[in-house]
Amino acid sequence: MSLSDDAVLLRVYARNGDRQAAFALGRRYAKGDGAPRDLAEAARWYRQAADSGLQAAQVELGMLYADGLGVPQDYAEAGRLLRDAAADGNAVAGAFLRNLPDPAAGAPGPAVKGAEAPPDPAEVPEPVDVDTLLAPIDRLIGLDNVKAELRAMTALMHLRRHRQLHGLPLPVMSLHMAFTGNPGTGKTTVARLLGDVFRGLGLLKKGHLVEVDRADLVAGVIGQTAGKVADAVDRALDGVLFIDEAYALTRSGDAKDFGYEAVDALIKAMEDHRDRLIVIVAGYTREMEEFLRANPGFQSRVGRVIRFADYDGGELAQILDLMCGDAQVTLSAPAAERARRLLDDMFDRRDERFGNGRAVRNVFEQALTRQAQRLADVASPSKAQLTALEADDLPPLPAGPPAGADLETLLEPVEALIGLSAVKAEIRRLANLMRVRIARGERGLPTHGGANHLVFTGNPGTGKTTVARELGRIYRGLGVLRRGHVVEVDRSGLVAGYVGQTAGLVAKQVDRARDGILFIDEAYGLARGGGQDFGAEAIDTLLKLMEDERDRLVVIAAGYPGPMGHFLDANPGLRSRFGRVIDFPDYGPEDLLAIFEMMSGKQQYVLDDDARDRVSALLQALYDRRGADFGNGRIVRKVFEAVLSAQAARLAATGDLDDVALTALRAEDVPAPDDPAPWLI
Repeated sequence: MSLSDDAVLLRVYARNGDRQAAFALGRRYAKGDGAPRDLAEAARWYRQAADSGLQAAQVELGMLYADGLGVPQDYAEAGRLLRDAAADGNAVAGAFLRNLPDPAAGAPGPAVKGAEAPPDPAEVPEPVDVDTLLAPIDRLIGLDNVKAELRAMTALMHLRRHRQLHGLPLPVMSLHMAFTGNPGTGKTTVARLLGDVFRGLGLLKKGHLVEVDRADLVAGVIGQTAGKVADAVDRALDGVLFIDEAYALTRSGDAKDFGYEAVDALIKAMEDHRDRLIVIVAGYTREMEEFLRANPGFQSRVGRVIRFADYDGGELAQILDLMCGDAQVTLSAPAAERARRLLDDMFDRRDERFGNGRAVRNVFEQALTRQAQRLADVASPSKAQLTALEADDLPPLPAGPPAGADLETLLEPVEALIGLSAVKAEIRRLANLMRVRIARGERGLPTHGGANHLVFTGNPGTGKTTVARELGRIYRGLGVLRRGHVVEVDRSGLVAGYVGQTAGLVAKQVDRARDGILFIDEAYGLARGGGQDFGAEAIDTLLKLMEDERDRLVVIAAGYPGPMGHFLDANPGLRSRFGRVIDFPDYGPEDLLAIFEMMSGKQQYVLDDDARDRVSALLQALYDRRGADFGNGRIVRKVFEAVLSAQAARLAATGDLDDVALTALRAEDVPAPDDPAPWLI
């Protein structure tokens, strides 16, 4: 058998020092794919790639030395190669290394602690093709990291069978797993297909899947839980037991809850039936991490935790196409474009409970419902009409700018705000900085990872919260934040009243704000209680999460200028985390009058000239007498409400309720500038 054209090309690149080409060529020789099956030649090319530090080549060559295939058997050399790969974080190398016989032991045998005695090679079936077994999983949409994890694990099991054929010791390995991720990411589907893979490898006789949850495992009466667990295990023997939302077994936090009895029974079954049962626990990522940490017995038996990432917009569109194909309906070109934009937006706005495939199912079902409504008045719809989905059949696109919107368009609402010229300039500078940073990243250029977190200082009513919301909208439009929503909290939302609860409270708020902005009003309240106050714990937790989530979270701390300075000095890490301080000055008299006129216009009130002059004089007087906590826009709101109250009293006295009277504000409705009511100050 001669080399295929692509194998010849690989050899050319390999001879020029390309380690990836050398490794790929070694694989061709090892598998007989596009090259004669020749393990000695495979070892030669693996050696070239391994010597240049390629982990995968070190693992493959190490196993050849361990098994004496294509090279003399040499446990010392196998160990050296596997240690090099394991030192760089290769999990497969680490697994093999832990079970590699001691070079001093001489010939292979059951010298490895915990190893099974090798069976008669004649009783071991020939190994099957791994690629064939994994083909159904490989055909799934997305899930690249999941496929890589399963391929590595399957390859490990496949080589284990090779060791059986050669009479080598077999390490005892845990095949129990945890699947973490949002719903609709394919966890159950992968678990079902994995059962088939393990059956094909000879690890399970049946490979069937039994799905259970808390209700199937936990009884409501003492003494019955162990029986329910045993029944589920019996049904799953020689297959896979899939426990959805496994953390619900201990969700109450009450040690007397029967869920803990179920966990104990499962741990025992996982150990007693490890050769006949694979247990997969699944659920949301954070909850599963907490569940495993809280149950060391479970954690020690779970050999692998596999994270199922959310589908991106393109993958969601592929799922929708599959659903349409199954239902024999097609998307028109405009409908396909609308679907793509809708699904991209869904992905950008997703939260920690995003439904993924289930969310696509909801979109598809809404489209079918809207199609039915569109065709309801058609007496005899044709086959073409029945099988076509139009753009209007899909749910409407959400309001707001799409990611990648024009910068000037994004900044228009900020520029339309009254006053705040210095603040607008800072927001423009931030937007320009983010746009350039994203453009550099898209081109593979280094980007400055400066802190995105901000401090807003200023008196109340100066627009800090409004600007925070606008910044979230701008960052979403630029692609800096996926959702750009704003979660507003203060001390009470971050600091608990008991030991050990504050960190969880902060983490909860960060979860809510992830992919958006966490706006902490009067942030100095976190530092007001001194070193023994739980506020210090909140600050410490917040600092860590600000760093951990810096690519998915913007924190804005806001409050009065003086106290905010003390807040930043309360912890050495605060000033380094907050990259910029933006000051919101008090509104001047002209800006205050413009705010009053804006409020009046929105409510369809009309000021005559005398009333306008009197409002202007009143706001000037309030501004001149302002204190350190001047209310700015909030003062204007109070003035507006006072004017409306006076107008209502005037109209009640005159009985005049025509359209002109109801919309007219007169000078007599405005409090006197020289003697404003105390509550206006």
